[in-house]
Amino acid sequence: MPSSTDAPATPVNRLSSHQGRVPTERLAREIENLAASEATIDGFFREFLNHLVDGLDVHGGAVWLGKGDRLDLLCHVRLEDTGLTDRAAGTFNQSRLTNVLQTGESSVHQPTEQAGQDVGLRNPVLTVPVRYKQGCAGVVEVFDHPDNPHTAMETLALVEEMCGYASRYLEQQEARPPAIDSPDFSRSLRQLTLGLQRTLVTSDVARTAVNDGRLVIGCDRLSLVVRQGSGARTLAISGQERINRRSNVVRSLNALAARVLATGEPLVCTGAVDEFAPQIQQPLVEFLQASGARRVMLLPLCQPAVPLRPDQTTAPANDSRNRVRGVLIVEQFAGSLPDPELRPRAELVAEHLGPVLAHSLANGRIFLRSLWLTLGESLAWLFGRRLWATLAVITALIGGGVALAVTPWTYRVEAQGKLMPVLRRQVFAPSDGSVLNIHVKSGDRVEIGQVLITLKNDELQQQLQQAQNSLNEKRQQLASTKAELEALDPGAAPDQEIQLHGKHQQTQAEIEGIDQQLQLLEEETAGLTIHAAQAGTVTTFHLDQLLSNRPVRRGELLLEIMDESGPWQLEVDVPERRMGHLLRASQRQPVPANGDAPAGLPVEFVMATAPETSYTGQVWEMSTRTAISQQQETVVPVIISTETAALPQRRIGAEVRARVDCGQHSLGYVLFGDAVDLVRRWLWL
Repeated sequence: MPSSTDAPATPVNRLSSHQGRVPTERLAREIENLAASEATIDGFFREFLNHLVDGLDVHGGAVWLGKGDRLDLLCHVRLEDTGLTDRAAGTFNQSRLTNVLQTGESSVHQPTEQAGQDVGLRNPVLTVPVRYKQGCAGVVEVFDHPDNPHTAMETLALVEEMCGYASRYLEQQEARPPAIDSPDFSRSLRQLTLGLQRTLVTSDVARTAVNDGRLVIGCDRLSLVVRQGSGARTLAISGQERINRRSNVVRSLNALAARVLATGEPLVCTGAVDEFAPQIQQPLVEFLQASGARRVMLLPLCQPAVPLRPDQTTAPANDSRNRVRGVLIVEQFAGSLPDPELRPRAELVAEHLGPVLAHSLANGRIFLRSLWLTLGESLAWLFGRRLWATLAVITALIGGGVALAVTPWTYRVEAQGKLMPVLRRQVFAPSDGSVLNIHVKSGDRVEIGQVLITLKNDELQQQLQQAQNSLNEKRQQLASTKAELEALDPGAAPDQEIQLHGKHQQTQAEIEGIDQQLQLLEEETAGLTIHAAQAGTVTTFHLDQLLSNRPVRRGELLLEIMDESGPWQLEVDVPERRMGHLLRASQRQPVPANGDAPAGLPVEFVMATAPETSYTGQVWEMSTRTAISQQQETVVPVIISTETAALPQRRIGAEVRARVDCGQHSLGYVLFGDAVDLVRRWLWL
């Protein structure tokens, strides 16, 4: 609780004699105005008691304030007339006051209530605690007239209401900032200044200024606005984590601050706006209406002046570093107390805030500031006691870089693929039909000419039968025509003979055509029985499930035969981005003196079935076009030949990983070639 002086209790002169109780509203208004004044604690309670005794038309009263575990009398009115100054009554009164202070409950004591004990009370005593925070700061006693027409409970209720204003006064006294010349204010200002100087980030400076500065100044709300071009921009508002820049308050605040930034003069408004210039008056009215502030103060935040050079007598008139950098907006609302020291405190805070804000704004405009800070901190870490370690690390890095650049190393291009026999044949359906019989199964060894699959084609059989019937019919016609020619009378007409000869020749021609058609149909029918074109192993998996009794179309793949006893090769996919290394390495291969083709690039590979053993081979053929792999990557198919006898475990389609030797490169390119190629592709170097 705010402390009072230690002066002895003094009697208070009553304003008037016994003239009747004043209206409650008037008494409440008088005490409320008293609580809003700048009176000290001693002065407030003396005036409070005077108004209370006079307004309630009681005999007298007393105010007791707590001092640790005891109560001290601060002031009184006619205490000596009540008999409480006697020893017995005083002891009784102290115990009663202590009980009210501890329990926080009001009480009423009549002179006749102390049965069997004469304590000397001459007036009814109403005792009401003055509450403060979670406890009681003191006790107010009211000595009523014995013949008061009002009941004691009515008077007690009014005293409790008035003590509520006293409690509010004590809370406002604690919230009131210290005087500007007090050590507490100097300490708060020093802590605020240290908080502002902890960082050069403008947003952090602004938040510290408005939140901590509001407590130092003692205002209801504090805002910070900075210059932005020809306008203004709100950086921070006390009590707000984020700022809604579209709100009417922020917009009107920016408009008003822009006018203050243009003039460079402070603006103080306590309610009347008629005294301001028209260009200030309109944005000021809009801001007061939007914010609801009763008093507002706008203080320019200036950058400190530049020290004069020896050859200068006055500062340049257009020195840009003396311009106003921002505005500090101090607001008080309707419920706030007018404080004559508010402006001096705000001006002192603005004086300390201006240079810090200017420095933070200048620091924020540094190009690539974060990068330079990081570099500076890194360089600072390298020197001092770490200098020799830094030199050793730099020397090691330079040596490592030179070693990477000059050390030759074999560059290998990696590729993935599979191991396959060189001799293999795919079997296709010769015509449309359906599978009648499958004579082999997966993994069977077949020889040349062995029957693999039998197809049937009902339409083809129907055509064959129709052709056979047509042939028989024509042959009968030919025999009939021949018999007619032989039985022809020698004396018959020549036209009849000619007609029979023509019919005979036509029938012979039709027989020849049908015979050729029948031969083609028979050949096509014979093709429905598919034979092996080469010896090998049937590699198609689950033939029965794949082909049994299913229709097929001409050219459809039925099965595949591979000769495992013949030579083998690697079929790998090289990423397109690495094909340049293979092509350049192939061009560097020496040409034999006999004119033969140069040898293929050496290859080292491992199989998934035997990863512990590596094998060798050479590039045999590279495709002239790209393809899309199963991983949706652009690749170039490459054939790699190898010694079949050196492969003890040969399995069709076994996965292999191959490394193609592309000659010598620097060790650095071998290790970091992918990164170098990526930069070259994107930057076209």
